[in-house]
Amino acid sequence: MDKDNCIDAVKDVLLDKLNEGNKYWSREEEIADQIRIIKEIEFLKDEMIRNTIEEKMDSFSGDIWELTEELFELLRDKAVALPSADALAVLILYIFYTEKPLDLSVV
Repeated sequence: MDKDNCIDAVKDVLLDKLNEGNKYWSREEEIADQIRIIKEIEFLKDEMIRNTIEEKMDSFSGDIWELTEELFELLRDKAVALPSADALAVLILYIFYTEKPLDLSVV
């Protein structure tokens, strides 16, 4: 899948999850599933990439769509294999809504 199609797929999943609102975030089984999904993202197991994402996202200011674009650019620059659109959407929501400084090692 090319970059534009991948970004569009992630944005579609993000929109679905955002439209669910609090319902998505309040179900305990959903939270456990979100944590499991993030833990399975292969590129987050690389400490250098994880630290780069944390540093870049800590200084980020913008909306969730800009964050999506910026994260994709960072991942493209690092030439990492991308997980599913759903996994990336969960990661983006986590990055966007979690308190800073971002610490992806605790997930």
